Amino acid sequence: MPGVLTFGIDVSHHNGKIDWAKVAAGPSNFVFMKATEKDNFVSPAFAGNWAAAKGLKRGAYHFFRPGVSGAAQAAYFLSKYSPRKGDLLPALDLEDFDGSSKAAFLSEVRAWIGVVSAAIGDKLPFIYTSASFWKKIGNPGSFGGHPLWVAHYTNAASPNVPNGWSDYTIWQYSDSGDVDGIKSGCDVNLFNGPPAQLASFTV
Repeated sequence: MPGVLTFGIDVSHHNGKIDWAKVAAGPSNFVFMKATEKDNFVSPAFAGNWAAAKGLKRGAYHFFRPGVSGAAQAAYFLSKYSPRKGDLLPALDLEDFDGSSKAAFLSEVRAWIGVVSAAIGDKLPFIYTSASFWKKIGNPGSFGGHPLWVAHYTNAASPNVPNGWSDYTIWQYSDSGDVDGIKSGCDVNLFNGPPAQLASFTV
C-alpha cells in the first residue's frame, strides 16, 4: 500500500498530565515515550504514561549522552523498561554530541545497541536522529540496518534522510502538534506505511 502514512506521537514528562483516553480516541496509532537518559535519570512520567496508554502501540526511548558508558546507559534503560512482545522496538535518541570525540561517541553507541539488541532477541532498535546531527558525527554509513526515526521539521513532502539510509521508517515532522488530550504542543510523527505494518517493527 505505497503512499500510506500512519500518524503517531512521542511524549515525555515535559508534556505534563496526558488524557490517554482522548489520545486513543483520536488519530494516533502509536506512541513513543521517553524512558531514560544517561545512566541516572528516568522520566517521572514514564511508568504512569506506559500503563495508561494501552490503547496504542507503545515504544520506549532512551536519550543518549556522550562521555558515559554506552553499556551502562543500556543497562539503566533496561532496568526501567522491560521489553515485551508486541512493544515497538526500543529507540535510541541521538542528538547530543557535546564533549565527545566521534570515535568514542560511536563506540559507546554501538555498546548500547549491543546490550539492548541482545535483550530483544537480536533485533535492531530504532535510531532517532536528524541529517544535520548525523553529519556532525561524521556521517557514518554503518547503521543503515536499523529502522530510522528521523527528525526534520519541514513542510516538504519528505524529510532529509541521513547518510546510510535510503528511506525513513518514522518521520518526526513537528514538535508543536495539536493532539487532543495533551495540553502543550506535542511531537508528531508519520510511520512510513499502514498501521498493520507497525507489527514488523515490534519486539
